[in-house]
Amino acid sequence: HQWRAESDGILSTATTVLADNAALTVRDAELPPAMAMAMAPDRVILDRRGRLLDQLFLKLFEPDERGGPITLVVGTRFANQRYEAMCNAHGYGLIVLPDDGRHLDLKQLMQVLGSGEDRLTQLMVEAGPTLAGQLLDQGLVQRLVVMTGPLLLGDAQAAPMVVTQPVSRIDEAVPLTLMNVWAGDDSNIIADYRLVSGCCSDGLHHKAH
Repeated sequence: HQWRAESDGILSTATTVLADNAALTVRDAELPPAMAMAMAPDRVILDRRGRLLDQLFLKLFEPDERGGPITLVVGTRFANQRYEAMCNAHGYGLIVLPDDGRHLDLKQLMQVLGSGEDRLTQLMVEAGPTLAGQLLDQGLVQRLVVMTGPLLLGDAQAAPMVVTQPVSRIDEAVPLTLMNVWAGDDSNIIADYRLVSGCCSDGLHHKAH
Protein backbone atom coordinates (compact mmCIF):
# COMPACT_ATOMS: atom_id res chain seq x y z
CA HIS A 1 0.00 0.00 0.00
CA GLN A 2 2.95 2.32 0.51
CA TRP A 3 3.91 1.80 -3.15
CA ARG A 4 0.34 2.59 -4.17
CA ALA A 5 0.44 5.80 -2.16
CA GLU A 6 3.71 6.82 -3.83
CA SER A 7 2.28 6.33 -7.34
CA ASP A 8 0.14 8.65 -9.44
CA GLY A 9 -1.88 5.74 -10.75
CA ILE A 10 -2.45 1.98 -10.57
CA LEU A 11 -2.87 -0.02 -13.76
CA SER A 12 -4.74 -3.31 -13.58
CA THR A 13 -7.05 -5.45 -15.68
CA ALA A 14 -10.65 -6.58 -15.62
CA THR A 15 -9.37 -10.15 -15.22
CA THR A 16 -7.55 -9.24 -12.00
CA VAL A 17 -10.44 -7.16 -10.66
CA LEU A 18 -12.97 -9.93 -11.33
CA ALA A 19 -10.75 -12.70 -9.95
CA ASP A 20 -9.62 -10.91 -6.78
CA ASN A 21 -12.48 -8.43 -6.31
CA ALA A 22 -9.69 -5.90 -5.83
CA ALA A 23 -10.52 -2.39 -4.64
CA LEU A 24 -7.02 -1.01 -5.39
CA THR A 25 -7.23 1.51 -2.56
CA VAL A 26 -4.60 2.83 -0.13
CA ARG A 27 -5.18 0.90 3.09
CA ASP A 28 -2.19 1.50 5.35
CA ALA A 29 -2.58 1.55 9.12
CA GLU A 30 0.46 3.84 9.34
CA LEU A 31 -1.18 6.49 7.17
CA PRO A 32 -3.83 8.79 8.69
CA PRO A 33 -7.15 8.54 6.78
CA ALA A 34 -6.84 12.10 5.47
CA MET A 35 -3.35 11.39 4.12
CA ALA A 36 -4.46 8.10 2.59
CA MET A 37 -7.28 9.92 0.81
CA ALA A 38 -4.95 12.67 -0.43
CA MET A 39 -2.44 10.11 -1.71
CA ALA A 40 -5.00 7.81 -3.36
CA PRO A 41 -3.76 7.12 -6.90
CA ASP A 42 -5.93 7.01 -9.99
CA ARG A 43 -7.18 3.52 -10.84
CA VAL A 44 -6.87 2.61 -14.51
CA ILE A 45 -8.48 -0.69 -15.51
CA LEU A 46 -7.98 -2.40 -18.86
CA ASP A 47 -11.36 -3.83 -19.87
CA ARG A 48 -10.81 -4.60 -23.55
CA ARG A 49 -13.95 -6.74 -23.93
CA GLY A 50 -16.21 -4.57 -21.75
CA ARG A 51 -16.66 -7.26 -19.09
CA LEU A 52 -17.08 -4.74 -16.25
CA LEU A 53 -20.34 -3.46 -17.69
CA ASP A 54 -23.07 -3.93 -15.04
CA GLN A 55 -20.52 -5.25 -12.51
CA LEU A 56 -21.00 -2.35 -10.08
CA PHE A 57 -21.22 -4.73 -7.09
CA LEU A 58 -17.41 -5.13 -7.19
CA LYS A 59 -15.32 -3.52 -4.45
CA LEU A 60 -13.58 -1.41 -7.09
CA PHE A 61 -16.80 0.52 -7.65
CA GLU A 62 -17.79 0.93 -3.99
CA PRO A 63 -17.52 4.51 -2.67
CA ASP A 64 -14.27 4.70 -0.71
CA GLU A 65 -12.33 7.85 0.16
CA ARG A 66 -9.12 5.80 0.05
CA GLY A 67 -9.63 5.05 -3.64
CA GLY A 68 -8.73 7.47 -6.41
CA PRO A 69 -10.67 8.24 -9.60
CA ILE A 70 -11.50 5.30 -11.86
CA THR A 71 -10.73 5.21 -15.58
CA LEU A 72 -11.88 2.28 -17.70
CA VAL A 73 -10.04 1.40 -20.90
CA VAL A 74 -12.08 -0.49 -23.48
CA GLY A 75 -11.34 -1.68 -27.02
CA THR A 76 -13.02 -0.11 -30.04
CA ARG A 77 -14.80 -3.38 -30.80
CA PHE A 78 -16.57 -3.39 -27.45
CA ALA A 79 -17.13 0.33 -26.83
CA ASN A 80 -20.87 0.99 -26.97
CA GLN A 81 -23.49 3.42 -25.70
CA ARG A 82 -24.31 1.32 -22.63
CA TYR A 83 -20.67 1.27 -21.53
CA GLU A 84 -20.32 5.00 -22.10
CA ALA A 85 -23.57 5.65 -20.24
CA MET A 86 -22.32 3.65 -17.23
CA CYS A 87 -19.12 5.70 -17.11
CA ASN A 88 -20.99 8.99 -17.45
CA ALA A 89 -23.54 8.05 -14.77
CA HIS A 90 -20.90 7.17 -12.18
CA GLY A 91 -18.19 9.66 -13.05
CA TYR A 92 -15.67 7.16 -14.41
CA GLY A 93 -13.16 8.19 -17.01
CA LEU A 94 -13.32 6.33 -20.32
CA ILE A 95 -10.52 5.67 -22.80
CA VAL A 96 -11.25 3.85 -26.06
CA LEU A 97 -8.20 2.27 -27.69
CA PRO A 98 -7.52 0.37 -30.91
CA ASP A 99 -8.19 -3.34 -30.47
CA ASP A 100 -6.53 -5.95 -32.69
CA GLY A 101 -8.82 -8.68 -31.42
CA ARG A 102 -6.42 -9.80 -28.69
CA HIS A 103 -4.68 -6.78 -27.20
CA LEU A 104 -5.08 -3.06 -26.64
CA ASP A 105 -2.52 -0.57 -27.92
CA LEU A 106 -0.49 -0.14 -24.73
CA LYS A 107 1.92 2.42 -26.17
CA GLN A 108 -0.98 4.64 -27.11
CA LEU A 109 -2.39 4.17 -23.60
CA MET A 110 0.87 5.41 -22.07
CA GLN A 111 0.78 8.45 -24.34
CA VAL A 112 -2.78 9.24 -23.27
CA LEU A 113 -2.07 8.77 -19.55
CA GLY A 114 1.14 10.79 -19.77
CA SER A 115 -0.43 13.86 -21.40
CA GLY A 116 -2.77 16.64 -20.33
CA GLU A 117 -3.22 18.49 -17.05
CA ASP A 118 -3.94 15.30 -15.09
CA ARG A 119 -1.10 13.30 -16.65
CA LEU A 120 0.35 10.40 -14.70
CA THR A 121 4.13 10.32 -14.34
CA GLN A 122 4.48 7.23 -12.16
CA LEU A 123 2.24 4.27 -12.87
CA MET A 124 2.24 1.13 -10.76
CA VAL A 125 1.04 -2.08 -12.42
CA GLU A 126 -0.81 -4.71 -10.39
CA ALA A 127 -1.87 -7.42 -12.78
CA GLY A 128 -1.20 -10.92 -13.98
CA PRO A 129 1.52 -12.41 -16.16
CA THR A 130 -0.06 -11.54 -19.51
CA LEU A 131 -0.13 -7.76 -19.09
CA ALA A 132 3.24 -7.82 -17.32
CA GLY A 133 4.77 -9.67 -20.26
CA GLN A 134 3.23 -7.35 -22.84
CA LEU A 135 4.61 -4.29 -21.06
CA LEU A 136 8.07 -5.84 -20.83
CA ASP A 137 8.05 -6.92 -24.48
CA GLN A 138 7.13 -3.39 -25.58
CA GLY A 139 9.78 -1.69 -23.43
CA LEU A 140 7.23 0.06 -21.22
CA VAL A 141 8.68 -0.89 -17.84
CA GLN A 142 11.35 0.93 -15.85
CA ARG A 143 11.14 -0.81 -12.51
CA LEU A 144 10.31 -4.34 -11.40
CA VAL A 145 9.49 -5.12 -7.75
CA VAL A 146 9.40 -8.85 -7.00
CA MET A 147 8.12 -10.32 -3.72
CA THR A 148 8.90 -13.93 -2.78
CA GLY A 149 7.67 -15.83 0.26
CA PRO A 150 9.09 -18.81 2.19
CA LEU A 151 6.96 -21.36 0.34
CA LEU A 152 7.57 -23.67 -2.61
CA LEU A 153 4.54 -24.41 -4.77
CA GLY A 154 4.95 -26.89 -7.60
CA ASP A 155 2.26 -27.13 -10.27
CA ALA A 156 2.70 -27.87 -13.96
CA GLN A 157 -0.32 -25.68 -14.70
CA ALA A 158 0.73 -22.76 -12.50
CA ALA A 159 0.85 -19.31 -14.10
CA PRO A 160 4.34 -17.84 -14.54
CA MET A 161 5.33 -14.44 -13.18
CA VAL A 162 5.37 -12.99 -16.70
CA VAL A 163 4.44 -14.24 -20.17
CA THR A 164 6.90 -12.72 -22.65
CA GLN A 165 8.10 -13.56 -26.13
CA PRO A 166 9.97 -16.91 -26.13
CA VAL A 167 13.67 -16.66 -25.30
CA SER A 168 15.98 -19.23 -26.89
CA ARG A 169 19.33 -17.72 -25.86
CA ILE A 170 20.52 -16.22 -22.60
CA ASP A 171 21.51 -12.98 -24.35
CA GLU A 172 17.84 -12.50 -25.29
CA ALA A 173 16.77 -12.39 -21.64
CA VAL A 174 15.60 -9.13 -20.06
CA PRO A 175 18.61 -7.67 -18.17
CA LEU A 176 17.94 -6.33 -14.67
CA THR A 177 19.98 -4.33 -12.18
CA LEU A 178 19.30 -5.03 -8.50
CA MET A 179 18.81 -1.74 -6.65
CA ASN A 180 17.61 -2.84 -3.22
CA VAL A 181 16.44 -5.81 -1.16
CA TRP A 182 14.21 -5.92 1.92
CA ALA A 183 13.49 -8.84 4.25
CA GLY A 184 10.23 -8.56 6.16
CA ASP A 185 9.29 -9.88 9.58
CA ASP A 186 7.07 -12.43 7.81
CA SER A 187 10.12 -13.84 5.96
CA ASN A 188 8.99 -12.31 2.67
CA ILE A 189 11.81 -10.94 0.54
CA ILE A 190 11.26 -7.95 -1.72
CA ALA A 191 13.73 -7.23 -4.51
CA ASP A 192 13.71 -3.91 -6.37
CA TYR A 193 15.14 -4.07 -9.89
CA ARG A 194 15.67 -1.49 -12.63
CA LEU A 195 15.55 -2.54 -16.24
CA VAL A 196 18.88 -2.02 -17.97
CA SER A 197 17.24 -1.18 -21.29
CA GLY A 198 13.85 -0.74 -22.89
CA CYS A 199 12.69 2.02 -20.55
CA CYS A 200 9.94 4.40 -21.38
CA SER A 201 9.69 8.06 -20.43
CA ASP A 202 6.43 7.72 -18.50
CA GLY A 203 7.95 6.34 -15.31
CA LEU A 204 6.02 3.11 -15.56
CA HIS A 205 6.61 0.75 -12.65
CA HIS A 206 5.56 -2.87 -12.59
CA LYS A 207 5.14 -4.75 -9.35
CA ALA A 208 5.12 -8.54 -9.70
CA HIS A 209 4.24 -11.10 -6.99
